[in-house]
Amino acid sequence: MKGLATIDLSAHGTDSYLGEFAMLLSKQARSVAIPSLEIDQPDCRRVAHASSVGPVDETQLFYLESRGLDPDEARKLIILGYLEPVVARVPLASAQDRLRDLLEAKWAARTGAAHPSAGQATAAVA
Repeated sequence: MKGLATIDLSAHGTDSYLGEFAMLLSKQARSVAIPSLEIDQPDCRRVAHASSVGPVDETQLFYLESRGLDPDEARKLIILGYLEPVVARVPLASAQDRLRDLLEAKWAARTGAAHPSAGQATAAVA
């Protein structure tokens, strides 16, 4: 992923931050984050960038498991929570709900767990 923040000459007193964050979900996964700044305005208050790439945080997993969640549910909460800010930016609530359902279904297919809404659909038909 390559991000670019451009500060034009007219942007006096700019305070800007560009962050790129990737979560590796398998040993084979790979990510390259390249945050870039293009600054044409010398009068900036603050302009910064950062990137981070790593696996699911083991301390977060430990915390959730110590609160009674099984390891798979803890991992699911962390991963789906990581993706939620992106889902929340989708402008239509119905599209957000559909995307959440697709992510849940993908998780269920990966883990072999039953998708929660699958039971609801069956109950609605019966």
